[in-house]
Amino acid sequence: MMYELTTIFQTVAAAMREHKEIFNQADSANHNHGDHMLEIFLLAAQAAREMESESLGDVMDCAAKRLGQLVDNGTAKIYAQGLSQFALQFRQYGVEIDDLVSYVQELLGDKGDLEQVKNGPDKENRDVLKALTKGLAGWQGEKNGKADGDVTLSMTYLFDLGVAYMAAKARGGSKPEIIADAAISVSPLKNVAYRAESGKLAIQKMLETMQNS
Repeated sequence: MMYELTTIFQTVAAAMREHKEIFNQADSANHNHGDHMLEIFLLAAQAAREMESESLGDVMDCAAKRLGQLVDNGTAKIYAQGLSQFALQFRQYGVEIDDLVSYVQELLGDKGDLEQVKNGPDKENRDVLKALTKGLAGWQGEKNGKADGDVTLSMTYLFDLGVAYMAAKARGGSKPEIIADAAISVSPLKNVAYRAESGKLAIQKMLETMQNS
């Protein structure tokens, strides 16, 4: 089951390798952000490959712990916090990789629409969306030292997410680009320009890989 997750992380790692020098140059202080992003997703892919028989939440937790041990990689610590938050929500809602892939394929399909998928009759899809939204909210809270396992989606956060999505749609692009753009806009990665750009690419590649799996 976790083979798909390994493939997803490997695809992102390949994209980070391709854009490594661009992100290094964008990091005017240390010139190593591209190296750090490649390190993050190579390690995440290794964790997924080694735990292929475990649940999605357990794999995410394992990857988070390994990223947290990269003491010289500040970006890895932010991603470790995010993976931990998503792991909590995937467990709470019983989301596995097949559920996630199915949801993304419906969302990104020709007839997919965020509101339709959110409000439709498919409980599995609604649970996936809740897990993803709460994971993203928890990640933002984790960065501010406020989050715990029981994430409450405030109206303010949901409004900000809606505004981010509409702004991303206005900027244009493919569905994966728009969703990645919106997600980054309400994540801790938004605070540093080169982290926002690399994070947007990472999420876009994840979505595209699931769409085409």
